[in-house]
Amino acid sequence: MSHCWTRGAEIIVGDKSHIFLYEQGGAATLGGVHTHAVKNLNDGTFSLENLQSAIRSDDIHHPITSLVCIENTHNIMGGKVLPLAWLDELGRITKKLGLPVHLDGARLLNAAVALKVPPARLTRDCASVSLCLSKGLGAPVGSLICGSKDFIQRALRLRKVLGGGMRQSGILAAAGSLALARYQATLSMDNENAKIIAKRVSESASKKVTVDVEGVHSNIVMLNCLTEELGPAALQEKLEQVDLPHDAVSVRSMAINESQVRIVTNNSVDTEAIVLACEKIIKVIT
Repeated sequence: MSHCWTRGAEIIVGDKSHIFLYEQGGAATLGGVHTHAVKNLNDGTFSLENLQSAIRSDDIHHPITSLVCIENTHNIMGGKVLPLAWLDELGRITKKLGLPVHLDGARLLNAAVALKVPPARLTRDCASVSLCLSKGLGAPVGSLICGSKDFIQRALRLRKVLGGGMRQSGILAAAGSLALARYQATLSMDNENAKIIAKRVSESASKKVTVDVEGVHSNIVMLNCLTEELGPAALQEKLEQVDLPHDAVSVRSMAINESQVRIVTNNSVDTEAIVLACEKIIKVIT
């Protein structure tokens, strides 16, 4: 809404993006902003040719293309890290067209750690960036939105009219500052732990569940359910079940669609817990 300051605006998003799938159509409901979805590819990107085709001509019958939104890492595509070459080409195209780019960077720092680059390298062609301080970073609550001074002033006005704003929030900001100060160490561990889980599942040679080991870029593991007997809902339930005193381990997961279960590592899960989680997963799927 801070970018689409006038009525009749349209944003271009991926069809598997969080903005498109999980916000109740908030851009339209609250901002009167039309959403144009282009197909996400398996790596979290979308075709830049499709992007250019989606841009509206100057026609009174059309909405006005006003913003391009991307997501990095890409949640639904399994925590994929967007390739630098793609980001650079996207930046070149959008600058030529005069279109701003917004980065849904809830897990941006996972991507930076995975690529071993500063976060600024991933955001240099973006007009605005959002960043979650909880999730992998481990702060109790909070998110940031970053952009130009004028952009933030508009965001503040919008937050006010939507009922936002907090008082005495310094203690939460302190937790966020600590999370940011140590993100490289904590997120490196999270990304590595996710790869350990994926490798163990793959090595189990399960006939019921598989995983794309090479597709695990960050702290998200997508388990592919191959049978009706152990579909996503059943797998989630069995992973969480505890049978004392024989089995005291519960693994939290999410049946995210009709064929996959998502597992996310975080800095509350240490090496010992990862070993126990792997043992539980293997027990359930074999």
